[in-house]
Amino acid sequence: MYCIKEGIGVLPLSNSHPYLYIYTVGLFGKLGLKYFSSVGIGIGIFNFINLIFTSIVYSLLLYKLFEFKFNKKLKIALYFYFCVNPYFIVYSFTLYKDVILGNFLLLFVLLMIEMIYNPKIFFSKNISIIYFLISVFGVFMLHRKAIIYVIVGLVFLLFGTQKKYRINTLTLIFLSIIFCFSANKITKSILKPLESSMKYDYLSTRFQQLASVAKYHPESFSENELKLCDKIFGLEKIKNDFDPYCADPIKNHIREDNFKDLKNDFFKLWFKMYLKHPKTNIDAILNLSLSYFYPYKFREGMWIGDYYEHMYETKTDWFTFKTFDKTSNLQLKEKYGYFDKGWNQNTDFKEINKLKKTTTNIIYSIASYPVISSFLKAGFATWLLILSIGYSILKRNKKIRPLIYLCLSIVLTCIYSPIVNYYRYSYLIFITVPILIPLLFVNSYKKE
Repeated sequence: MYCIKEGIGVLPLSNSHPYLYIYTVGLFGKLGLKYFSSVGIGIGIFNFINLIFTSIVYSLLLYKLFEFKFNKKLKIALYFYFCVNPYFIVYSFTLYKDVILGNFLLLFVLLMIEMIYNPKIFFSKNISIIYFLISVFGVFMLHRKAIIYVIVGLVFLLFGTQKKYRINTLTLIFLSIIFCFSANKITKSILKPLESSMKYDYLSTRFQQLASVAKYHPESFSENELKLCDKIFGLEKIKNDFDPYCADPIKNHIREDNFKDLKNDFFKLWFKMYLKHPKTNIDAILNLSLSYFYPYKFREGMWIGDYYEHMYETKTDWFTFKTFDKTSNLQLKEKYGYFDKGWNQNTDFKEINKLKKTTTNIIYSIASYPVISSFLKAGFATWLLILSIGYSILKRNKKIRPLIYLCLSIVLTCIYSPIVNYYRYSYLIFITVPILIPLLFVNSYKKE
């Protein structure tokens, strides 16, 4: 909802979320309002296009993988995994940026596979170069941590391709870097997004660690150190809102104006408390990340919302009611008199909620079913990755290593996740790791 609010201009465009993605979402919202008298219809069209895009990418992925010769049962298993997975189905028409990021990442992986296993054909087609640049740019622009995936993928791709094609690969890598930074600079100069309002998001796990020590070992702090903690995130907030499995309550209370001048003091105190209470600090990280590398006992958490429900179930619509600052701009509502024609506040969503609850219960029951549930847990996928690493070393399969390093970088970024057992964060693990399995058993690109 915040992305829509910023995209349609109620709030100014910023880099708090990927600005190009938010701008695109906003375009559809505005088009929906202009031509269909409804922001919701515009967002629905965007989600439908996202669904089509995801379906095409999955189909292309399976088509390209099936060009390799490997066990037919494994092919059937992969087909059902990607096409019948209930979480994939639900996520394919949501507004999560991770879904589109996943699509571009899969395209990037597919092109890496072609460069490694069939470089002659890849470099003989100019269109392959264009596809590669687009896929890298898509990954680069859709998440801050995705830059890590681009760097890891490109670096190890250079060493994974055949020697006689390394100059071509190196040239393509430089082209990709130049294209990403140039295109980003041009789009920024045109759209002029504001700086991120969440400047210190990347420190959320550090905040959580210090908050953990303050929560469980307050006697370890001097009076001045407690005052420092109070200035940064408020001691009362730690007492009342601290959640060991989610860093958001602490992160959201960070007083950014204070923290800007206290950053050095914070790191000194964090390091001091890390040495003083290493177990508490390690526990804080494990509580936020265990599910991403160990099969968690609970199903993956997934949140499914509804635009109209959030907008019209209360007395005031979400955009008007949730006006966070003085920069909010409600000219769209002043111009049209509504955000969605025909919708009124205090709308009863009981029947829709029943349907949503039934659907959600079906998905969750599948996700809790023995054996099947294992394939819907990120920790299991990570174990599969570890086994793939071991098997590739045993078989001296060097071709697959760039892909393994890429998957490993995805898992490692989840270790510093701000929330445990959240499917949106582990989605990329689920869609990339299974690709390794057939490639463990092939050494060449052979069409049947």
